[in-house]
Amino acid sequence: MLRFQDTPNAKSLAILHAALDDALNWLDCDRDFPEDFSISYPKSSKCFTPELAEHTLKALLRASKDSALYQLTDYHWLLLYEVLWNFTTVFNDEPELAARKELNTQYGIQEIDFFEFIDLYFWDIDFLTNPNDVINMGEESRKVMDFSPEAYGVIQRWAPHPEELELKKVSSVENPFE
Repeated sequence: MLRFQDTPNAKSLAILHAALDDALNWLDCDRDFPEDFSISYPKSSKCFTPELAEHTLKALLRASKDSALYQLTDYHWLLLYEVLWNFTTVFNDEPELAARKELNTQYGIQEIDFFEFIDLYFWDIDFLTNPNDVINMGEESRKVMDFSPEAYGVIQRWAPHPEELELKKVSSVENPFE
């Protein structure tokens, strides 16, 4: 299970799994068109290659189905944000989408409110901060604002170090920032 702000219910987990599956299928089909990745994932593509994104999404999907609890980094949150954005946009616009039919049949989902999903489950969206704003605020201000250790690199859209993509097992669903 992934460590979210609130523990997701079965319906939310189904949305998450459908979004991850959809992104993985899309990456697999678009393997010959890497430029499409930068169009569909404009922020993540500055940190991730399509191959690294695929590897990371597979790890997220596995961890989300595991009984152990895993802590995500801001790199995971950024990629997951865009995965959910892309999925909910298509889900809400295309009634013939196979995932929409499945989620509708099983959970009665007609539409997904992306922003509500983010508000419920994401701790914050610091990873979307304008890079120049972060540079201008300085290190001391970043500390005061509780930016996570890897937030600066994510915001600057630097490629992650392998350690920054490790999903670490944790024992509590409590707020990791407290």
